[in-house]
Amino acid sequence: MTRRVLQLGRFENKGKLSLYDLINKQNRLTIFTVVDNYKDGWEVILFLRSFGYEGVQNDSLRYCNLNLEYSLKQVGEACIGICGGRMVIHKYKRRLKGKGYIYYEKPRVFAQRVKEHFQDTN
Repeated sequence: MTRRVLQLGRFENKGKLSLYDLINKQNRLTIFTVVDNYKDGWEVILFLRSFGYEGVQNDSLRYCNLNLEYSLKQVGEACIGICGGRMVIHKYKRRLKGKGYIYYEKPRVFAQRVKEHFQDTN
């Protein structure tokens, strides 16, 4: 019996959001665009890096380069986007849409949206 009571006490704050969660939800921008050649993809990657978005590994440029080449080789297109404070490179548009990302067809509109969000947060 005491074990069950301890478990219930452990999940006491389950429905409450912490301050960290609120900040992340406010500043979280989940958008992406699709590129079909290496040159355009690399431009988008460097553009996102200029705003401070990094990949998930320590060697971010190498990681982005490998993922971009792999996606272009496998599918012929690469989906490049941002989620919170990190950059996302994926090969399938459907998977990113399923995770709640907003798709912008033109990289120019995507870049404009990133600039607007960056100006709003600063």
